[in-house]
Amino acid sequence: MGPVWRCCWHRNRVVRHRISYADTRGGLSYFSMPNGAAQTEFEMTSHEAQRVVFSNPAHDFPQRVIYERSGDTLHARIEGEVEERTDGVDWNFRRAEADARCRR
Repeated sequence: MGPVWRCCWHRNRVVRHRISYADTRGGLSYFSMPNGAAQTEFEMTSHEAQRVVFSNPAHDFPQRVIYERSGDTLHARIEGEVEERTDGVDWNFRRAEADARCRR
């Protein structure tokens, strides 16, 4: 799959995020470039019928990217250890018609 740009609201600002997936030496990997930052690789560490987890324990934050599907809703979560506790950010995406307008 080629790269995809995703925009979303986070803490009252738009975050522009370039993501891609590729087969790599260890299997499927997720590549992330939020707001034009350097590319970070997260390797797939688990997958089930409706859930996949990508991890990079060496990354500052997040260390995990999690996608879980329920019907027409896709729940995305990034999480990791911050000051010795788990912290995370969640998003929910719904299926929409092509070129549909986004609402905040």
